[in-house]
Amino acid sequence: MFESVSQCRACDTPFAAPLLDLGMIPVGDALSSSPHDMTSQAPLVVHYCDACLLLQLEYHLIPERIFNHQYPYFSSNIASLVARMGDLAAQLIAEYAPDVARPVVEIASNDGYFLQHLKHHGYRTLGIEPCTPQADIAIAKGVPTINAFFTRALAQQILAKHGKLHLIVANNVVAHVPDIHDLLAGIGLLLDANGTAVVEFHHALPMLGQRQFDTLYHQHIFYYSLTSFKGLLANHGLHVNKVEQIEAYGGSLRIHFGHQPRQDDSVRTLLDVENMLLKQASITQFAASFYAAPRALKQLVESLHHQGKKIAGYGAAAKASTLLAISELDAPQLSYVLDKNPAKHGLFMPASGLRIESIDMLRNAPVDYLIVFAWNYADEIMAELAWFRAQGGRFVLPHPSLRVID
Repeated sequence: MFESVSQCRACDTPFAAPLLDLGMIPVGDALSSSPHDMTSQAPLVVHYCDACLLLQLEYHLIPERIFNHQYPYFSSNIASLVARMGDLAAQLIAEYAPDVARPVVEIASNDGYFLQHLKHHGYRTLGIEPCTPQADIAIAKGVPTINAFFTRALAQQILAKHGKLHLIVANNVVAHVPDIHDLLAGIGLLLDANGTAVVEFHHALPMLGQRQFDTLYHQHIFYYSLTSFKGLLANHGLHVNKVEQIEAYGGSLRIHFGHQPRQDDSVRTLLDVENMLLKQASITQFAASFYAAPRALKQLVESLHHQGKKIAGYGAAAKASTLLAISELDAPQLSYVLDKNPAKHGLFMPASGLRIESIDMLRNAPVDYLIVFAWNYADEIMAELAWFRAQGGRFVLPHPSLRVID
């Protein structure tokens, strides 16, 4: 189910001692049909490469075991994400004026949540998506989609059919691919000499600074900074030309890169910030204080539980599995986990015994407190559940600091 490496996947430097060894942790999206299923677990061991400054996991899950017909994540279920992708589409059209004769390709295109916006603007599109249900939905939307993993070999096939590309997009996928060199080689092969690739990924800086402990999970192999990603691109003759710091997922980077060096001021500005803040001391401090936040959450839940309060969670995402495991939370401390995705209803969070329910459960079996596992969408969730708050319910937000919202 999982494989391990003994050296950095980016620069081949042998690993030193782990930064963190969390032991056997439930696999995030391995939802179970029965409670307390302990079969889907894997080691979660974090390394920091002193040579190229890249944070990464020692063990990774075999991609085909995660991203397949059972993968439960559908991007279009998140309204704010779809809206943000509409804004991104408009931005890229204005900034790069893609050639309408050539398709805009998105790697890991899910259910067409982004490319549908470009299609609406009259652009040709092509999605690459390994998960069959998501690919089928995209195709039903009129978004042509190849149901496969993106590799250099697939890039050669696309090149033969469509020629060089003006614009390639890859949102939240470069952190999930074990063979990152193969993926970047494929992008470099497909990209026109003056073309641009735009990728998004969770930024290591806020993860470290805000102690976002639940962003460590098996699907998330790499934790990039601009510094480490820029060095990785250089191995493929690719240059970072622009970087945007965005709020998504608790702090992310949107990197614009290509074959031509056209670096703007945003790149040097962030590199200087990272040079000041991404020191060995900050890495060590993150590891040393890693358990403080989950312990605080556990103490809060135990206190509320002893007071007779009923508690549930919201968001059966991969990060919720890490949060539950590291904080040592399960049934009966929590009653259930809510999620909007119908494909998850009736299943159980791995190892915790918590059943995933529809939002209706909050009315049918009310609780006093709702822990927002999907804290990166807290504003959207709390707005949708304003009635819960109006009836005296309270939200618990684990990040950026533990707090209770009355």
